[in-house]
Amino acid sequence: MPDCIPVRIAKAVAAEINIAVEAENLSQQFTAVFSFGSEITEFQDLNDDTLTIDVCPTSDQQFTLYGASAYKHAVLVAVGIRRRIAPTDRTDAGDVDSDAITSYANLLYEICTMFAAGRNLSGEPLTAWNPSVPPTIKLYDPDKLKDGLYFGWIHLPFVFHERAT
Repeated sequence: MPDCIPVRIAKAVAAEINIAVEAENLSQQFTAVFSFGSEITEFQDLNDDTLTIDVCPTSDQQFTLYGASAYKHAVLVAVGIRRRIAPTDRTDAGDVDSDAITSYANLLYEICTMFAAGRNLSGEPLTAWNPSVPPTIKLYDPDKLKDGLYFGWIHLPFVFHERAT
């Protein structure tokens, strides 16, 4: 059975992010992985050198009939960045270094603008950026940061049109 539209789009987003990393179009090296986000706020398996990027469909999706035989899917894809704060991400006084956190926040914006600028999903040619829905971004979670953990995310809006069969 083929994947549903939101899953297909999330997998295509992960693939496009990895293509951009391989082409060195993003400021940091990592591998984006498709997931359902169940582990997205878990940090126990991360070491100080691991920058983890999870890509998953959100639980909020819209599916509408907009013609006699056509459907529109408004899909939100979450991209989460998580990392355990490394000793090198701290100042001499032991505080979290703002520059380290800024580099992760900047990476979220790089990923967002990569798609908002019109990057196509090569694996999903019927999918486009949805300009009518603003992306939602959370640069960091202050509670997790206090615990020495970085967690930031963005919801990327896409639209997929399909003809009913």
